[in-house]
Amino acid sequence: MEIFGQYFMDSTEDVYRSIDLIATQVMADPQAGTTELDSQYQRTVTIHGREYQEYAINHATHFMPVDEDEADRLEAQHQVFSLVFDNRMIFPPLDAPKNVLDLGYGAASWAVEIAESYPDCEV
Repeated sequence: MEIFGQYFMDSTEDVYRSIDLIATQVMADPQAGTTELDSQYQRTVTIHGREYQEYAINHATHFMPVDEDEADRLEAQHQVFSLVFDNRMIFPPLDAPKNVLDLGYGAASWAVEIAESYPDCEV
């Protein structure tokens, strides 16, 4: 963990400032529905043979890899949860959700399944 040690020196205020910046960029044009991802969020660094998002490491926001091995692990985790929860995706079950928010802590498998299962739902 020594490699991450220097990043814990950032203040909570710096983290909130980063979150505000991201939120401002995302909300810049709500009519468009999407905003192009800034290249600073696409850069990666290799640490011990694994790829990590450089921005997340530099700002101490996320310490999980963003490589193919991690995507495979997340997909396997999704499949396990699907089995454990008897393929129920939403708790409590809803007949016709109108809006669903995926918090982005996975490979989007869950969000894709929700969108396919509820075509009138905004995911």
